[in-house]
Amino acid sequence: MKSVQEAGQSPTGKAGNRSALHDHQVTNTMKLNLLIMMLAGFGGHAASQQSAFATGRANYAEGEFRKAAAHFQLALKINPSDAESYYWMGMSYQGLADIATPFGGKYNSKARLCLTKAMELAPSRPDYRRELFDFLVDSANSSGTALKQAAHAADGIGIRPGL
Repeated sequence: MKSVQEAGQSPTGKAGNRSALHDHQVTNTMKLNLLIMMLAGFGGHAASQQSAFATGRANYAEGEFRKAAAHFQLALKINPSDAESYYWMGMSYQGLADIATPFGGKYNSKARLCLTKAMELAPSRPDYRRELFDFLVDSANSSGTALKQAAHAADGIGIRPGL
């Protein structure tokens, strides 16, 4: 037969408050630990994104455009809405396209997509608009669609195409 204390009751016959209090403290401690782990994880993502971005910029500066694009892509896996990573990935693909001329078509397509995405994510950045505009106008055999897109990009940077 269980004693009164083993049954979860105090010798006075009341349910043991110690057990309930202990369970509440354990639950709060677990919640706090979970919160700390989540915050540490978010900080780790930010550090990883910054590290991938910084490595990409260093690769770009060294003319290692393929490596740069790969690192910007890693940064975007962590933060898919980072306009700056899209911009520099587009610049990297543009560099690859220049090197691969006249066979840089696939890189030009990727550059256009990335530069467009950067402008969409940060429409108030005139440097992103200018780079997209220059890219679209300078692209060999610019299509009508590319020229219309260039005109749209020019809206925010004070260029008046056709004048």
